[in-house]
Amino acid sequence: MGGRLSCPCCSGRSAVQTVDTADEGEWDQLPEMIRLLEQIEEANKGVNLDREVAKETEIVGDLQVPRRGDENAREFQLKNLLDLCLAQCKDMFEDEFDVPVANLISDLLKENTKKISCAISDPAGNDCPLVYVSPYFEAMTGYPTRFCLGRSCRFLQPTALIVNDAINFNDRERLRAFCKEDYDGPKTIVALLMNEKKDGRRFWNLLKMSYVTLVDKKYIFAMQTVIDSYMPKVLRTRTDEKIINELIAEVMDELVAKVDILRKRLSYMTNAPLTQLREFVKDHLNDMKKRVIVNGQSWDSNPKGKKAPDSGAWQ
Repeated sequence: MGGRLSCPCCSGRSAVQTVDTADEGEWDQLPEMIRLLEQIEEANKGVNLDREVAKETEIVGDLQVPRRGDENAREFQLKNLLDLCLAQCKDMFEDEFDVPVANLISDLLKENTKKISCAISDPAGNDCPLVYVSPYFEAMTGYPTRFCLGRSCRFLQPTALIVNDAINFNDRERLRAFCKEDYDGPKTIVALLMNEKKDGRRFWNLLKMSYVTLVDKKYIFAMQTVIDSYMPKVLRTRTDEKIINELIAEVMDELVAKVDILRKRLSYMTNAPLTQLREFVKDHLNDMKKRVIVNGQSWDSNPKGKKAPDSGAWQ
């Protein structure tokens, strides 16, 4: 791989001329966060957060996720397009992973890899339905394949709309534009979302999605990996209490601003391997555990002077 270079927006913040006081604290130790976590635990006491879903399910929490793409999924399978897609993505796999391509493809199809899952969707279908998910996708999310195929992957978003909007709005809008049939922008996108498993547990999901053409038709091939990194305790588990979710959205503004800076950096790194991006994101999210207080105000300094992976996109 190429050398590593500094991300322009990762450089130190020269805007601070003087520092009278500087203290560090952890988000989860803030009194309001402790109180909010106690409310979540009380609200969830005795509640089964593992949602029951079936092929006919059309609503998951606040999300509308009807099956509109059964025909698209059936077409993909009948034409055996998976093999063609994997063969066409051979060069992509070679760039992304430092392992023999044949071994990687075998691992993806047999759930031998516990870090990367793949999904394919059809942007020409109504609501850009999933037409294939790898075995580990099911293990990673808790949603069975029979539920996933034929519907938008929107069911992975937090099922409390106000929390979803608060945490994911910017990257969600980028992905929505990318998945439209008439999309005519860059053919690869990198995004970071807070997603939610079927049992209510949340996780950071790093996605790298690219357009591929199979038999004169465009599909979206997505690789995704769970980022095992810091997430505030009040976000880690779903609650269905509306008032609590409103409070969560209110206290997340400052942290989301930092996550959005990270997302902005990632948007320029479409040429970087997913394995490098994963470590880059993991380190930066872990550094968000600390709040730096300068002159009584929270401040986000450059996390340990970390450098971005070589994206091939920085000018």
